[in-house]
Amino acid sequence: MFPDLIAVLVAYLKHRVDATVVGDIPDGWDYTKPVVHVADMGGPGVFRHVLDQRRVSFYVTHPDRAKASRLTEHVRELIQDYQGGPWYWVSDTATVAYFPDGAVKKPRYVYTARINTKKV
Repeated sequence: MFPDLIAVLVAYLKHRVDATVVGDIPDGWDYTKPVVHVADMGGPGVFRHVLDQRRVSFYVTHPDRAKASRLTEHVRELIQDYQGGPWYWVSDTATVAYFPDGAVKKPRYVYTARINTKKV
């Protein structure tokens, strides 16, 4: 069985960033406070029954654009440095990018990583 990667990452980040970290945006979230949304974007799948390769995106919304950018870079550093997780390696699939959400009308950035988890 493979770990619930989103739950692992939410638990890891929530005590390390000055933002609410979630796997799903709560109903009625008003975006007046920073939020990091950790989303499983799929991937090629299981390799030889022991590795599962996933792309995970971290959507960071903050009322202030510069702070949103810095927070996303901080998330990227934390994910790149996280060696205690149930995986073999983490690699970038994209740089931090400005990715505004038209419905929310707040600054949003996204960072995506490829994370290879091992069977536990």
